Amino acid sequence: MVYYGFETTRGGHVAANTPCASGEYDPELWFPLSDKDTTVHVAVALCHDCPVKATCLAGALARGERDGVWGGQFFGRSYSRATAAVA
Repeated sequence: MVYYGFETTRGGHVAANTPCASGEYDPELWFPLSDKDTTVHVAVALCHDCPVKATCLAGALARGERDGVWGGQFFGRSYSRATAAVA
């Protein structure tokens, strides 16, 4: 199964070792209201060592995501695809 552009475990869930799927953090953390929201920095920092960071960002770009933190990048009013680099 594919979840937001990357393979999932047999149960259809993203590996539990990813910050967004661990259940340890509020899902709203990845959908801050603006880049001025302090939670953006927290979400981006949590994405830093994520094992699916590059795939997550690539999937978000392919889907044309407009909001949220995907692959360590904030997608919102101030987001520019020209500045995004798949790590």
